[in-house]
Amino acid sequence: MHHIHPLESCLARILVKDTDQPLPSGTGVALHGERVLTCAHVVNSALKLPRNSKEKPEEVITLDFPLSGSDKIISAKVGFWDYAIDLAELIISEPFPLEVIPTSMHIPDELWDHRVQAFGFPGKNLDGTWADCQLRGRNTRGWVEVFDPKITGNFIRQGFSGGPVWDSILECVVGIIVAVEKNDESRVGYLIPAHKILEKWQECPISLHKSKPSQKKEIPDLIPYLVNRQHQEDDLYTLYKKNNPQSPLPMVAVVHGNDTQAQDMFHLKMASYTIPRLLKINLRQTSITEFFLSWPSSIKDIKNLSLQLTRALSKEVLGDPEFSCEDIQRVLAVYGGPVIIETELMTKDWVDLDENGEDILAALLDFWNNWPPLVPRQNLFIFIYVTHKIPHLSQNKRRKYMRCKRKIYSQLSQRTFDTYRKISGMVLSELTNISETETRHWARTVAQGYFHGEITMLIAKIRKLFENEETLAMEALASQLKEILTSSTGD
Repeated sequence: MHHIHPLESCLARILVKDTDQPLPSGTGVALHGERVLTCAHVVNSALKLPRNSKEKPEEVITLDFPLSGSDKIISAKVGFWDYAIDLAELIISEPFPLEVIPTSMHIPDELWDHRVQAFGFPGKNLDGTWADCQLRGRNTRGWVEVFDPKITGNFIRQGFSGGPVWDSILECVVGIIVAVEKNDESRVGYLIPAHKILEKWQECPISLHKSKPSQKKEIPDLIPYLVNRQHQEDDLYTLYKKNNPQSPLPMVAVVHGNDTQAQDMFHLKMASYTIPRLLKINLRQTSITEFFLSWPSSIKDIKNLSLQLTRALSKEVLGDPEFSCEDIQRVLAVYGGPVIIETELMTKDWVDLDENGEDILAALLDFWNNWPPLVPRQNLFIFIYVTHKIPHLSQNKRRKYMRCKRKIYSQLSQRTFDTYRKISGMVLSELTNISETETRHWARTVAQGYFHGEITMLIAKIRKLFENEETLAMEALASQLKEILTSSTGD
């Protein structure tokens, strides 16, 4: 069943004159009163005039409504014209086709971090494409920044100008696209918000009024854990960039921190956000396969580790412990998307073998260094979680655990992967407590869309959390942030 997006019935395609086939110069939006609103530079481009031509054109413009279901091409003349703010009104020569449903614009109280959609024709693409982005604040011209936080998918760029921007939170059009950054890597564009249009075009034939926010969204479990792990994401990016896709190696990332840093949610963030952005994949089209490789806690001799890990992974992947690493690799190689295998090492696992002076991490890395060759473009991520935990034991036991922890830190800080030829590895930055600055940034960039109230109220609640602490452990902080979001009323 076809899902009808609200923009489909009101989006116009402005056409370049005198071409053998329809060629888009940009987009526009159908408004009440048989008018189409677009950008002045889109009109200049359609008429093959200099982009910076300031004079109001007198020539006829042609346009159509390609997503509405109508194939009719309509002519129009320029009405209102303001090149300084880059706005143009097109007065069409006949009524809109029946398939076209004119829209209204809305002036919202708040736009920051709202999710929006737009449609455009980048690179003169006749068929066009969608972009799903987020809004930020205004620049000095009053334009609102449209930012794509993803690495995958389309984003606002040249060819979207003049088109309506649909706010999926307020469920209305809040402006039109006016400009983009010249550097595509920035994935940033700008819209003229409805109130700026009204300021310049006071006789605007559209209905503008304040929009009421929709009901508070359900808060995904992962949201409070997106506060900040940027150092670790940067490390993983570096690790991935070192790999050769034609001759890939298992990518081994050692993640470490104490047991209050919510390693399980960090892993979920890696699988749900970081790796999809890194590989530029859409999880709706390409899935990530995950396996948990249990550490053999009963092991007494590190020499037996490889055999026990092979059996454990064989059972996890193939349901039978009797297969070899070669058999397992043949299965992993046929997955269409990346594969993640995670292993957790607790402090106790190190303590149990520490008396023999064994380098447990080295033994685990040796296992992966002996892994059968990967196939071209195979992405195999190995996450080794080293979780430090000092339990409430006798004083002697605690001292023993602390000594082991110091040894682990020493091994991690000195770990080099230069001697391993068949893996690409890195010890990621330690998972540490979160600062107030990082939490405030989260509030403005992630949480605002889930908080039913003013951003100043959310910041005040965060400030109170850090009254007596400079930093907070992720586990405790995330719990409190979840409570703040779920209990917010906006009063």
